[in-house]
Amino acid sequence: MIEAKEAAQAAAKYLLELSATGLIRTPKDVRLEELEFVQKGSMWRVTLSFVHELLPEEREPMTESIANLALAPRRTVTARVYKTFEVLGGNGEVRAMKIRNPDARE
Repeated sequence: MIEAKEAAQAAAKYLLELSATGLIRTPKDVRLEELEFVQKGSMWRVTLSFVHELLPEEREPMTESIANLALAPRRTVTARVYKTFEVLGGNGEVRAMKIRNPDARE
């Protein structure tokens, strides 16, 4: 059985490996947000957050307007993203990665 720290490390490693393939944008400032052992299924649920640059079509129109009005040099617009990983308790294999909305009520 893996420990909590190992589950968090497995999730972070998986996230970085995925970004290396180009399937997701490069995460910056990765943080551990939540860590929970789920008896049913014998797995760890690990929530990580990270910052990534928003594409132009993902940006709020108001943000773009204000930046243009200020005539400031083009700034990078970023957002913090939350992902929850399911990590098997027996071997540390990541079985799932889901989008997590921190504002949603559970």
